[in-house]
Formats: sequence, structure tokens, C-alpha cells
Amino acid sequence: MNALPPGIARHLVRPRRLLLDASRSLWQWLRRDWPTKLGALALAVIVFLGLHTQSPKVETRFIRVPVEPDLLKESSKTISDISATEVKVELRGRVDQLQSIKPEELRLRVGRDLKNLASTVTIRLARNHIERTDGAYRAIPDDVRILSFEPDTIRLTIEEQCSRAFLIAMPEILGTPILGTVNTNAIDILGKREITVTGPSNIVAHLYDNSIRLATAPIDVSNSSQTFEETVDLVPPTAIRPYIEEPDMKVRVRVPINDETASASFSNILVNVAAVSSRDRFFTCSPTNVNVTVTGNKSIVSKVSPEDIMAIVFCPAPDGPSWDDATSLPVRVFFTRAELYSSLRLHDSEPLEVAVWMERVPPASPPAPNDPPPDVLFVPQGEAPAAAEPSAPA
Repeated sequence: MNALPPGIARHLVRPRRLLLDASRSLWQWLRRDWPTKLGALALAVIVFLGLHTQSPKVETRFIRVPVEPDLLKESSKTISDISATEVKVELRGRVDQLQSIKPEELRLRVGRDLKNLASTVTIRLARNHIERTDGAYRAIPDDVRILSFEPDTIRLTIEEQCSRAFLIAMPEILGTPILGTVNTNAIDILGKREITVTGPSNIVAHLYDNSIRLATAPIDVSNSSQTFEETVDLVPPTAIRPYIEEPDMKVRVRVPINDETASASFSNILVNVAAVSSRDRFFTCSPTNVNVTVTGNKSIVSKVSPEDIMAIVFCPAPDGPSWDDATSLPVRVFFTRAELYSSLRLHDSEPLEVAVWMERVPPASPPAPNDPPPDVLFVPQGEAPAAAEPSAPA
């Protein structure tokens, strides 16, 4: 093989020599103060890894936003129908910013500044259609991207609008008053008795022509005993609810309650004798049963039974009068359920008094200790009778 010309050989040798010189210089540099250089390299790696792990994480999130049509201002037309009531939105951004977005505080408004009021309008959704319900600035952070809408278009149906005055229906009454009865014929709507609704003629006029009335929430009278007023919510048909202003959604109602009373008589109420007795003697009375009358709210009187009434004769202490002869003592009557006192009146018994005396226990059949006869109510000596107010005289 022929040798290379001297000029070309010199050009080939020079880069090789430069590479060898650079390698020697790098090696010599590394050998000088190598612990410091190795520590600096380790520190750089640690800083790089730390910054990498602390960098914000980016994710994708899906939210659902309700669609609300705008009113067409200064126009005889209105939006009667929308093709979707909510839209699925795909977002991408930092995790902290995605977590700050609350779907319940957002809405997607369509129909704003419509120029074309044809019977059907199709709108392609964009970022500016999403807004906060409280009107605050910037519904979606600037650094969060909106990747897609599903669906990505909304179709609006435009109709001529009209206004009709709908009457408010009387509320449904739930429960029974504590006293009296509800006079349903005298229930009164206070303030406005009708609500003017402006909306699509195919909806508003159709409901009006079918004599639809605006219902209200029911009223519970279970805890009432006299005429009262209450504010209830209006419950209109779903089709016209978007066209009713919020102040018109409250209705003031007056509910009259009649004090309808009734009486009921209970015969053969057993008389209990409350007294201190001994083992060989017991108290008895005559007659052993009395009649009692109850008056009050008709519906509650009908639910009272003889078990709800107690008749008691309170005897004096043993050191009182002699009990060899009969003594006339008054009978007191009580309700066994405390809640009955709030709506009923318990009249005195008939007769008002009974004859009470002490009898000896027959020797052949002495009662066992602490086992009183069925018609005697024993009260331990030193204890007062049960605290209860006696009934008022009839």
C-alpha cells in the first residue's frame, strides 16, 4: 500500500493527539482534589432528585356541569327546550388546581347574546360558557386546560313566549290538631293569590288552558291547637318552574282551627283506697266503682279508654278517726297519661264521695304479707300519696 502524503498524515494525527492531550488533562484534573469534586457531584444529584419529586403533578379529571339557558332579553321569544341538561367536561392540570374546582358551584350558560333566533339553534361549547353560580370571576383556573365537552354542542329550541296568571291551590293539610279541627273551607292564601308566569307559549299556554293550579307544600297541623299562619313553598309543575321568580316561590297561608269539643262518660271506674293497713285489717269502700266524665278535643276524647283513668280515696293516718264505722271520703280522679291533661278535662266522679271502713281479715284465709286485696291500694306508712292535682269540680 502506498504511504499517505505527508500533509494528509499530519491532519489525521493532530485530532488523535488532541484527544489524548484532553484525556490526560481531564485525568489530571480529576486527580487533583477529587473528594471535593465527588461531593459536589453527589450534591447536584440530590438537588436534581429533590426538585424532580417536588414538581407539580399533572392529572386529568372529569366533572359534570348542569346546563342553564339564558333568558332572551328584549325579545318576544324564549328558549323552550335544550338538548342536554348537563355536560361532561374533561380537564387537565395540576392536582391542586383540579381539586379546587367544585362542580356544584359551576353552571354552563348557553343562549347568551343570540343573534339568530330561528326555531332551532346549535351552539358549539367553549371555555367561556362555564361560569360560577355566584358570579365570581374565573370559573376554571387559567392553567387548567379543557380537553373536551361531551356533548360538545347544545341544541336550543326557540319558541314564542306568553304570560298567564295561574291561581294558587289550597295546601294539603296533614295530621290532626291537638285541640279542635281544621276548617278547610276557611283556609286563606295571604298576599298574592295568583302568580304570573312568562315563558314558552307551547308550555305556559298549554298548562293554563288545562286549568292547572300552582300547588304548595303540605301543612302539618299535628302540634297546633289554635288558628295560625305559616309560609310554605310553592310547588309548580316542573315545566314552568324555570320561569317563576324566586320571590314568588313562597306563599303565606292562614289555617283556621275550630275548637270542636266532645264529652264521654266512663262507668265502673274502680276506686282504689290509699291507706296504711296492717296484716289483720284492710280498708274497703262502698261503692267500689264510680262514673267519670271527660271533655275536650273531639278526636282525642274518642281515643280515651277506662284504662286512662284512675280513681283514688286517700285515707288519713291510722291515728286519725276510728275506723270501726264507715267514714265518707272524697274520690279523686286522675289521668294515667300526663299528656292527656294538655287537651282534655277530667270531671269529678259520680258519686263525689264513698264510704270507707276497715275490716278484719277472715282467719281462714289471711292474706300473705305485701299481698293486698285487689280493690285496695296500699301506701307505706310515712309516704305521701302520689303527687297529682285533683280534678276541678264539674
